[in-house]
Amino acid sequence: MALTSKESEEGTPEGTHCLSPYECFDWDSFLEENYEAFKSYAENQLRVKSDAPDVVQECLQKLMEAMKKNAVVYTVAAWRSYMFRIIRNKAIDMGRAYTVADNAKEKMGAMQEYQVTAEHVVHSDHAVLQKCIKQALDALPPAQQEVVKLKFWDNMTFKEISAKTGDNMSTVASRYRYATVALGSFLSSFRNFLS
Repeated sequence: MALTSKESEEGTPEGTHCLSPYECFDWDSFLEENYEAFKSYAENQLRVKSDAPDVVQECLQKLMEAMKKNAVVYTVAAWRSYMFRIIRNKAIDMGRAYTVADNAKEKMGAMQEYQVTAEHVVHSDHAVLQKCIKQALDALPPAQQEVVKLKFWDNMTFKEISAKTGDNMSTVASRYRYATVALGSFLSSFRNFLS
């Protein structure tokens, strides 16, 4: 909702001409009235409450950028509502990042459950080592398994794998990187036998 010319005049000091809403905005009173509400809302939306002040700061910067780009002067209530919306969106993005990290930790934990220590492997027993490598591959997510198999067994490039799977080349490279890190961790107890 844009302000009427009368409301716009009341919000702007007399005799001043504002080129953008950002220049005319009373940041001191806006923050004084709303900062605690923004922080409390962020704490309720985030998994890690201590991230709230940083999230509010980042969202305030986004609000300022939006005001600089926008030629229409909106009410303080509209900007406040916009601020709550960008805090919520940021919390959702951070929640997704935490979920990805949590899933990776769970998978690493599951892989470590199946890990066989080097003491149980006889150097000459390649069958046991092959079994451990198979266990490590089976513990990977299916998409990572596919990339590793295509890369190692079929000697395909990332570009060829991307064409075959229909995934973006950077996604394929990322899956390969995550898979090799996970495999390296899983098989770390066998380093002495592999060198």
